[in-house]
Amino acid sequence: MQTMFKDGSVMVCGMLPKDAEYKQVGTDSVDLTTFGVKVGEKPSPHADQKSEAIWCNCTCWRKTALAAKGLKKGDVVLCRQDQDRKLQGQ
Repeated sequence: MQTMFKDGSVMVCGMLPKDAEYKQVGTDSVDLTTFGVKVGEKPSPHADQKSEAIWCNCTCWRKTALAAKGLKKGDVVLCRQDQDRKLQGQ
């Protein structure tokens, strides 16, 4: 599920297809956790073909990254994206 609010922020809810990936980046070793979220399915134009999954890539920094690094395959998450940042999905 995905929705956009009047202020331009976006919220997605979905299931993780694999464990979250945690690492520390930069010279300051800033905490970073990334994971994908299945937010829905795009119906196929042809009845004999399977529908296509819609994915959103999520990135968490610092304290949020530390909290999210334990996310596992199958976990359901709710993520919010601020209006001043781009939401990138694939």
